[in-house]
Amino acid sequence: MRRHVFLRIVQALENHSEYFHTRFDAVGRRGLSPLQKCTAAMRMLAYGAPADYVDKYVRIGETTAIECLVNFVRGVNDIFGTEYLRRPNTGDIRRLSNGGGSNNDLNVLNQSPIFTDILQEQAPRVEFTINGTQYNKGYYLADGIYPEWGTFVKTIPLPQ
Repeated sequence: MRRHVFLRIVQALENHSEYFHTRFDAVGRRGLSPLQKCTAAMRMLAYGAPADYVDKYVRIGETTAIECLVNFVRGVNDIFGTEYLRRPNTGDIRRLSNGGGSNNDLNVLNQSPIFTDILQEQAPRVEFTINGTQYNKGYYLADGIYPEWGTFVKTIPLPQ
């Protein structure tokens, strides 16, 4: 994840929830920072690290790491859920296809609501023209590991 994206998430969580504010204990010692709390949560999510593992990296106990993760997930869902954690619409698909983005991972096929919609023939219409022919379904460039679906356009291994 790029640094500016991570810092945007940290700042949004700090503004959203008291939990992500830095607190001080009874003798005035500084507690965990929002960066430490978010880093612990992100490491557990990104690497599947157990809660007791982040103690070595972020200096945070297991129980607190779990608490960070719970508050992180709730906060991200509250703040970003309506914009980023929803099914893609036609505009999203058009924007992504124009960007030429790629996520070359077969696991995307099993996790993506886009491909579930394609299988159920409920995918948003994507209209485009190639060589004078009008198409109304999106297509995805794929290699040989993907199934033989009409929406996948396979590459030609050795074009002559």
